[in-house]
Amino acid sequence: MKSLQAFFQYAYLFVGVFFGYTVYTEYQETGVINWAFVLLVIAAIGMFFFKRHFRKKFENRK
Repeated sequence: MKSLQAFFQYAYLFVGVFFGYTVYTEYQETGVINWAFVLLVIAAIGMFFFKRHFRKKFENRK
């Protein structure tokens, strides 16, 4: 169970980096910032830290 939680934690980070790359390349090609993807980057990276915090909190409790 712990490894599955850690997998999804890093999956959020991967998704955030992927969307960040998408925003960067789209901005370089068109000069337009896609704000929906920027919000997804912020949300995905925020979820990474949120999941990490609570996973460590529950591991320390046991």
